[in-house]
Amino acid sequence: MNQKPTITLSKPYPYLDPGNYVARCVEASFDWSSQWRKNIAILKLEPLDYTGPRYAGALCKFYALGRNPEKPYAGPQSGFRRLLVEANGDQPPSLEADMDTFVGLFYDIEVVTVTKDRNGKPLLPVHHYSVVRSIHIHKGGL
Repeated sequence: MNQKPTITLSKPYPYLDPGNYVARCVEASFDWSSQWRKNIAILKLEPLDYTGPRYAGALCKFYALGRNPEKPYAGPQSGFRRLLVEANGDQPPSLEADMDTFVGLFYDIEVVTVTKDRNGKPLLPVHHYSVVRSIHIHKGGL
């Protein structure tokens, strides 16, 4: 009997209650995105004080790192560089950054719900998902 192959699905987008949370970065990486044709930094975050409904998927903050596939770049006004300065507590000591700088640190994040597609058309509620709108180093205690 010939068995049909299964279809592999992408991981689900997270869907959390919108709000401000304290989160820990559990993984940080970057990679070339062939879809967007640019390098993208990815910070995977776990909210510590989230008490809403369970969610699936990884909550991430994304940063663009330039369109040269061979050389990721964070310019002086980039959000990535600004967060790196916050994480270091000062200007970077060299012209190269290591993604491990972000891992294990705590951040104040703002989570918002995406309700429209990239063309501005409304999404059905079943397709809503959450993104990290803003992120800064957490200054308070835990």
